[in-house]
Amino acid sequence: MNGFAWKNRVTLSLGIGIATVALIAGCSGDDDEGDGIDTGTGTEITQTTEPTETMTATEGATETMTETATASATGTATETGSGTAEDVTLTISADGVMMDGTMADTVTLAAGSTVTFENDGENAVTVTTDDGAIDEEIAAGDSYDYTFDEAGTWTVSVDGEEMVTITVS
Repeated sequence: MNGFAWKNRVTLSLGIGIATVALIAGCSGDDDEGDGIDTGTGTEITQTTEPTETMTATEGATETMTETATASATGTATETGSGTAEDVTLTISADGVMMDGTMADTVTLAAGSTVTFENDGENAVTVTTDDGAIDEEIAAGDSYDYTFDEAGTWTVSVDGEEMVTITVS
């Protein structure tokens, strides 16, 4: 191989190398004049080939956890007063207060209705109302009857914990 051919190859290789570096530098360079197309009106149109992420209001939202300790499950068993007195049994167990096999947190009755509080648990419980009309200890397996003669609303507690609201109309 003669010296001229060798110089041509080296020159050609260097030229290709320099051109490659210049192209790479031009594509990845950081200029302050924008990455878009100048429209000549002071407005620049930016083109992008990468996907952009837009935050919506729900993505920035925070979740608030509230912990509430209660001894009864939530549910509503309502006995609607038909204007005539009726007898209702509320069963007290470790799960809470139940009426007809359903968790009861609200009961509506007619005036003159009798409620039987039946203790289905293994220990005695104390049943009270917020106005003091009922303050009764009921032994395990026993029951206590109370007749609601007047219209009103009573919050019934079992061992100091509010369990059911009784509304009499």
